[in-house]
Amino acid sequence: MQGVRDKSFLASLDKNPLETLAKFMTRSDKYANAEETKNLREAAQNVKISVKESTKKEVDSAGGKKRKEDRTRDERKSGKRPDRRFSTYTSLNKPQEQVLMEIKSEGFVSWPNKLRSNPNRWNNDKYCHYHRDHGHSTSDCYHLQEEIERLTREGRLREHVERTGTVEERSGDNRPTEEIRTIVDGPRGRGDSNNAWKSHVKSISRPESEILIIARPSKEKKKEKYCISFTDEDARRIHHPHDDALVITLTIANRRVFHIIIDTGSSTDVLFTHAFNKMSIERSTLRPVRTPLIRFSGGQILPEGIISLSLTAGSPPQQATVMVDFLIIDQSSVYNAILGRPSLSLL
Repeated sequence: MQGVRDKSFLASLDKNPLETLAKFMTRSDKYANAEETKNLREAAQNVKISVKESTKKEVDSAGGKKRKEDRTRDERKSGKRPDRRFSTYTSLNKPQEQVLMEIKSEGFVSWPNKLRSNPNRWNNDKYCHYHRDHGHSTSDCYHLQEEIERLTREGRLREHVERTGTVEERSGDNRPTEEIRTIVDGPRGRGDSNNAWKSHVKSISRPESEILIIARPSKEKKKEKYCISFTDEDARRIHHPHDDALVITLTIANRRVFHIIIDTGSSTDVLFTHAFNKMSIERSTLRPVRTPLIRFSGGQILPEGIISLSLTAGSPPQQATVMVDFLIIDQSSVYNAILGRPSLSLL
């Protein structure tokens, strides 16, 4: 009785009782065989379903892997990547493969691992110098584009960034945070006495609306203006391109003076003592000066005096002679004199 679990067997015994044990065993065997057959059929059906589901999973897994490889290959071909780190990329002044060739020996470059896709599907005609493997070209490598952008934002590739637009557009907010002021002037500009100092400071401190510029008509005949130019003859024995200083020869106090440097940043005209002594001019003609000159190091140089001398530039008919106030400076120099803004404005 324990071997037959089908309830229909018990129901048949209630409905049709058996008279002998032989009939009972015959009926129980019949129901037992039927139950065993049913269990075998259900087991076979479960095995079939399990095999079918397992096969489906393997097919789906293989298909998903294939689709992933195909997607990776398509992304490699197109140079696109869905999960980029940056939304915008800096414009370069050269191709990214050239940038890589110039920075590959630098220690700050982060190199990637080998490609993980199926080598059988790679395009062996294309090679990436960043991945050091075949499959796509260096110019189409989005990993390299990401690395270059990272280095650019760290400020390591400034020389490779394309310069476009104004300074404000390239660097953002460049509004000054501080002001650095300086006044450079000499006796020629505002005098050498305390009263001259006070008058000069008051004049530059007044509002712009209170400063009036009155143009007085000159009684002298209007000078003809000439164009100053340099010819190939002037450029002889000069190696180009050059950043040589402008050194000229002029006539000072009827003496031909060589090695005179033009300095538009100087607010005074200077004549060094080694040149002044050769002119045989009496020192008694020097006027005293109380305003020192300031060195780059902060030290002061007190001129030996100031003197007005004639200065002639050019040759007839294109010649000009003016009176210039020279500061006499006792300092060694490779030049004999310095022509600053005061004399240049007179010529």
